[in-house]
Amino acid sequence: MKRIKLLFILWIFAYPLFAQNAITISGTVTNITSGNPIPNHEVIIQSDSVNGSYYYHLVYTNPNGFYTDLMPIMPPGSTGIVHVSTYDCQQYQVMYSLTYAPGVSSLTQNFVICALPPPTCVADYTYETTGPLTKHFHDISLNGSNSRIWDFGDGTTSTNVDPLHTFPASGLYPVKLTIGAAGTTCWDSITKMVQVGDTIPAGCQAYFHTEPDNQVPQLVHFINQSSGNPVTFNWDFGDGQSQVVTFPNNPNVNHLYITGGAFTVCLNIMGNDSLCFDTYCSTILVGDTVSPCHANFTYLLAGNSTYTVQFTDNSTSLAGVITQWSWIFGDPESGTGNYSNLQNPVHVFGGPGIFDVCLTITT
Repeated sequence: MKRIKLLFILWIFAYPLFAQNAITISGTVTNITSGNPIPNHEVIIQSDSVNGSYYYHLVYTNPNGFYTDLMPIMPPGSTGIVHVSTYDCQQYQVMYSLTYAPGVSSLTQNFVICALPPPTCVADYTYETTGPLTKHFHDISLNGSNSRIWDFGDGTTSTNVDPLHTFPASGLYPVKLTIGAAGTTCWDSITKMVQVGDTIPAGCQAYFHTEPDNQVPQLVHFINQSSGNPVTFNWDFGDGQSQVVTFPNNPNVNHLYITGGAFTVCLNIMGNDSLCFDTYCSTILVGDTVSPCHANFTYLLAGNSTYTVQFTDNSTSLAGVITQWSWIFGDPESGTGNYSNLQNPVHVFGGPGIFDVCLTITT
């Protein structure tokens, strides 16, 4: 009995000391459309390393959409910043920065986002050649919807199920199919590199795209999309590091950058003969850094219409000429009209409200 009392007393005295060395971070994640909680949703807790310590932890919401985490403070009693983030249905990271200080025992951050689409909604397509510059595309999406938009990579789009498209010239085009609408129960997109004409009569062409890791900062996934029959893939990550992959090993690689910044990454591919040899380079941004290009726009009501808005692109680039503009007007009820590839589009909103308009630019 005495031992139990002694342990209990020691725990009482130790608890205030423990409480001063940690802080509770909690909040809720709610569906922006329905207002319902989003269960089992990932939230990232990440401290700033300005004080010499670093903390990174993943937590998940309970059935009520509530999450909580206990983050240690090192050194005890210090002041710092903690970043709380999550990903919405379009895999955009929503992040808030909160400040903790002595005397602050808890921080609260709530998220209101579009819910993730069900994993059974998957965009996909096939195509066949019907002419020198013509392809016949077929939407074979799994559990797709009646809403779709094709972006043929040459400045034109279509909303047909199986469009027949003639490209302006031979080349390699990134053809993108988007099904559904952001924030609904079904939204997904897929991009494939489509070879048109006889630009590449033989041999191969190097190409890749990148995806930042959702959990590890500065870890980048490189996805090979080269055409032809290469057997050697030589990756140069632009930071003094490289990696060589030989067929039949997987040419898709991962690379962890030590620092953030802009890096020129090159993929060199070679085959068993002299017909297959090509190099593709692309500048990528890693971590929190200043982008060599900056998307920006202004908008005005068009004429006397209450809901018609004229958008004007004011984007700038230090990394080449901007060639593509991708607009999402945050107005899913407008169907395919919710998207545009024009530089200065006009959009008619369905009514009054607050709309998140997103412009993505590409050089």
